Amino acid sequence: MTNTTTRQPHDPVLLTTAEAASIAHVSPRTLEDWRRYRRPGTPPFLKLSHKTVRYECTALLAWLENQEVSL
Repeated sequence: MTNTTTRQPHDPVLLTTAEAASIAHVSPRTLEDWRRYRRPGTPPFLKLSHKTVRYECTALLAWLENQEVSL
């Protein structure tokens, strides 16, 4: 029996650290450091297992919008 999972339109899009870093224009190492040191004001992430971390795309984009600085 094959286990096939179909993505539903309402399912969140989960990004790897590398994908999230590319969107945020930072290095994957920067995101890892932010997670490790629990820096306040960093993008929210999901820890799915000991080694698996994902970023929800809509949450990452909302976080980026809030980073805008007006001069």
